[in-house]
Amino acid sequence: MKELKKHQFLLSVVALLIIIKWLYVPIVDWQDERYFEIKQKQNRLSKSSAVLKQSNVYSQKNDLLADSLAIANDIFVEKQDDSLFKLEQQKFVEQMLSKLGLSLTRTVWENALESVEPQIKQYKMKVFFKGRTNDMVRYVTELEKHKPYIEVNDFIFNINKRNKEPFGSVSGNLTLSLYMKMSAKG
Repeated sequence: MKELKKHQFLLSVVALLIIIKWLYVPIVDWQDERYFEIKQKQNRLSKSSAVLKQSNVYSQKNDLLADSLAIANDIFVEKQDDSLFKLEQQKFVEQMLSKLGLSLTRTVWENALESVEPQIKQYKMKVFFKGRTNDMVRYVTELEKHKPYIEVNDFIFNINKRNKEPFGSVSGNLTLSLYMKMSAKG
């Protein structure tokens, strides 16, 4: 016992080290783990909160994209056979000409142009016609309103005022462009 009392200080230091090793260090490690987990959860919560705050902005951007897609769908024709597409468009142009009182003299299709990105094919059709000037103006207006969009690239008109029509008669040609999506996806 005397020897224990003699080394009491050293024994208390060893006991203190054992307590630190087996009690204090595990508690501190456990607290560090919990602190790290809490920090991670706080980061996730702040990111989720930021996303929720931005949801209105994302919703607005989604609406803008939907509007842009609707506009693109009004401009482009879905992919289909070239000859079928040309036939349908030529019939449409001819029917509109005759409906508005213009007579078609001839139609010429130019070579189609393809773009890689975005995958679009541009068809150009030259339409030669004659008739009354005010009917021609209505025809161009109707083309501009048509969906899918038909672009009037250029035109040549010869207006003759020698007859009894208020604005005279016209003969000329229009170069029209039509656009087709080349990929099957929207």
